[in-house]
Amino acid sequence: MKNMKRSKLSKAILVRILPALLLSFLILPFLICCDSKSSDDEINLYCCTAMKDVVVEGIIPAFQEMQLAQNNRDVNFVTNFAGSVELTCTIASERTADVAILASEIDAMGLLNRGIINEQTWRKSPHQGTIAQTPILILYNSEETSEITDFQDLAQASVKLIHPCPLYSGLGQWALMASYGSFLFETANDTIAMDKLKKLWHSVTLKPASALMARDLYTKGRGNAIITYESEILGSSNREVMPGQVSVPANTIICELKVVKIPQERSLVKEKLVEEFNKFLWSDRAQQIFVDYGFRSVADRLNGNNPKFFELGSTFTLDSLGGIPFVKWELIETKWQNEIRKYFKKSVSSEPDVKC
Repeated sequence: MKNMKRSKLSKAILVRILPALLLSFLILPFLICCDSKSSDDEINLYCCTAMKDVVVEGIIPAFQEMQLAQNNRDVNFVTNFAGSVELTCTIASERTADVAILASEIDAMGLLNRGIINEQTWRKSPHQGTIAQTPILILYNSEETSEITDFQDLAQASVKLIHPCPLYSGLGQWALMASYGSFLFETANDTIAMDKLKKLWHSVTLKPASALMARDLYTKGRGNAIITYESEILGSSNREVMPGQVSVPANTIICELKVVKIPQERSLVKEKLVEEFNKFLWSDRAQQIFVDYGFRSVADRLNGNNPKFFELGSTFTLDSLGGIPFVKWELIETKWQNEIRKYFKKSVSSEPDVKC
C-alpha cells in the first residue's frame, strides 16, 4: 500500500514539474541566442579623455544611426575614458577592449610592449592610424598675467601654469614635446632649450593626470594659464568655450590621435561590426564630426568647414622631434624626470595617484 502511495505521489510531482522542465529546455537556447546577439551588437570602446565629447555626442550616435538605417541593427557601446597611462593599464588588465582611441602613438607602442597587440597594426590603417589632429596652443587669463605670445612667456612670475603630467597624460606628453621642441627649433641648441624648459616649469603649479582634469581645473580658476589642445579651447556644441586669451606659438606641435583595433576572440558577426566602426572613423561623415568638435581632419579639404581654427605658424610632429625612442625614453623618462620635474613648485608627492 505504501509503495502504491509513493508511486502515485511521484507521478503527481512528475506531472507538475515536467512542463516546467520542458519549458526550460525550450527557453535556454533562446536565452543563449539572445546573449550571443547582444554581444555581437556591442563594441567596447576605450578612449583618451580629450575625445570624450566628440565620441559620446558625435561619433557614437552617428555610427548607431548609420547601422540602424543600413542594417536595421541596434549597436550598443560600452565606453571607458581615462588619461593615457590609466587607459592603457585598464585595457591590459580588463582585456575587453575592441577598439582604442589613443592620445598618441606612444600609447599604441605601450599596448604593443604589454603584449596586448602583436605588431604595429595601426600603421596599416589609413594615415597610419591617425584619425584626427590638433595643435598645441596656450590659453591664459589676461587679467591675471601680462601678455603671453609664446612658450617662453610662460616663465613669468605672475603665471600659474596648469601642465598635465607627462608621466600619466597624453596631453602632458604633447605639451612637453611642444614647448621643448619649440625651444629646440628656435635655438638649435639642446642646452639652451633645456634651460628655457626649466624656467617654464618654475611656473607650473598643477599637473593633473588627464586633459579632462586639466580643463576642469582651468575653468574653475585654479590656474591662470594652460598648455592644451586647440580642440579643448574651441569646445563643442554642448560645452562652453574655455575662457581666456589664446596664444598661438610661433613653433608648435601637431598632435596625432591614433586608433588601434584590439585583438579579441570575436564572432565573425562582431568582427565585421568592429571593422565597420574602424572604417567609419575615416569616412567623411565621421571626419566632419571631428572638425565640428574642434579637431582637424586628416582630410584637409574638410578643415575649411570650421572657421574657428586658428592660423598656425611653423609646426612639427612627434616624428620630426625624434620619434618615440627620443620622446619617450630621452625627453620624458630622462630629461623631464631627472632635470625638469624638480622645478615644479609643489612637491613630487603631489603627482597624480595612477598605479599600473
